[in-house]
Amino acid sequence: APDMGAFEYNTASSLIPIRPLNIVSDKYFVKLKIGVPVTINLTIGELEQSTEIQICKSLDMDWLSIVPDKYTISSNSNIKLTLTATRSKEYRQLGILLVRISNGLSVPISLSAN
Repeated sequence: APDMGAFEYNTASSLIPIRPLNIVSDKYFVKLKIGVPVTINLTIGELEQSTEIQICKSLDMDWLSIVPDKYTISSNSNIKLTLTATRSKEYRQLGILLVRISNGLSVPISLSAN
């Protein structure tokens, strides 16, 4: 049962609001430097069945390279995503990527690049 307060305690994820999704990222905010790859580790818990995830970003985030951008996940596995800011404008780039599974739920990761 949920806690009576505003936030639930002892959950697998630090995402707010709590999502019924058994995927946890080791980073939810990433600062990127141009040309320096950053790895994000996703830990997958128990799933009912293997499913595909897609890494989504907005079209104006052409400054960001993500490898891989699609992946099939299964229970109790790990995924490594490599993010690289490929170029920058004269100002700081901000964005968000979504690790989205086939049922529509997603894990958001905020990005900043200089």
